[in-house]
Order: sequence, then structure tokens, then C-alpha cells
Amino acid sequence: AYLATLPRVTSAERDAGELVLRGDGVELRFVPQPTPEPEALVGTTWVLESLVAGDTAATPASEATLSFGSNGTVTGSTGCNRLSGTYDEATGFSALSTTKMACKDEIMAQESLVLELLRSGPTLTIEGGVLTIADLEGRALQYRAG
Repeated sequence: AYLATLPRVTSAERDAGELVLRGDGVELRFVPQPTPEPEALVGTTWVLESLVAGDTAATPASEATLSFGSNGTVTGSTGCNRLSGTYDEATGFSALSTTKMACKDEIMAQESLVLELLRSGPTLTIEGGVLTIADLEGRALQYRAG
């Protein structure tokens, strides 16, 4: 119904902070939504949403997660194996270890990328509910709060 209504819109205006689209027998009102509070790095389970290499983003082959503890620990999954280690804002990830299960080739490739990026001294940013872990080569892991 929404998409069928859009071609009938003939005007757009702002009304008390709202966007109002009007046309033949139609009025659509868009109300600004408050900016969500940023997720905290610690105490949030982060679920891998995309793997980025330059201008290309790929969907994970398998669910991967990261959780940061208040004591500097990091735990999670690469999509195949469980991982654990430590994280410090100044020194990055260290002492990362994983279980040693074998998975399908595409999941093992994901695991290799995740571990390589975590060990590369990446930067971490949280913006709009997305945790981005990026290296200097233009590769990134993007996680959503889960």
C-alpha cells in the first residue's frame, strides 16, 4: 500500500519538524525518530553482520560473535570455532586462542579473516549500533548488537 501511494504524491513540506507528503487523496507524515543510545562495547554480545574488503561487503558464511568482559576478556565465535583472549584499548587484542574444529571451506575462510583482522592491531568504533573492527588495509568486520 505504501509503495502504491508514493506515485500519487505531488508535494512535500515540513510541518513542525515532520515531513509531510501530500497528493490526490493521500497524506503521509514522517516523524523524526530519536537517535538511539550507542551500545556499550562491554556487556553487549556482538553478532557479525558483514565482512568488508575495500568497496565489497559480504554476508558471513556462518554466525560469528564477540563479547567483551569488564575484566578485559573477549570471547566469542569465528563462525566455526570458539575464541577467547584479551582486549585493551591501548594494546588491542592479545592471547587469542580458538578451539580446533574443521568446518566447510567458506566458514574456514571467514574464520581466517576474523582472526587475521583481530590480530592486526585494528581500530574499533561503535556508531549507530554497529561495531566496526577495521585494519589499515581497508578490511573490516561489522557487528550488530545481538
